[in-house]
Amino acid sequence: MIKTFKAIIFKIGINPYVLLPSSVLQWLFAQADKDKGPIAVHLTINKSSFAQTLVLYAGEWRLYLNMPMRKAAGKDVGDEITISIKQMKEVRHKD
Repeated sequence: MIKTFKAIIFKIGINPYVLLPSSVLQWLFAQADKDKGPIAVHLTINKSSFAQTLVLYAGEWRLYLNMPMRKAAGKDVGDEITISIKQMKEVRHKD
């Protein structure tokens, strides 16, 4: 199952991110069977697919949006973006 939501792109330090609506966040917690630690997700932004990790930072669950993600959407900090999201069963690892 996939959820779609709209959110404003914010920035903390140099990192652009969005906050997920509570209903989407709770749904992802249920899908991942956890509400602690990083949650691997799959995003679709303007027909482009991305793997990302939802993280808890400074008391808020943040979905960071890198340059390729924002470029695919044609959006930047302060803009509203539409994102489709689903939880990924496997954990992403950095190489």
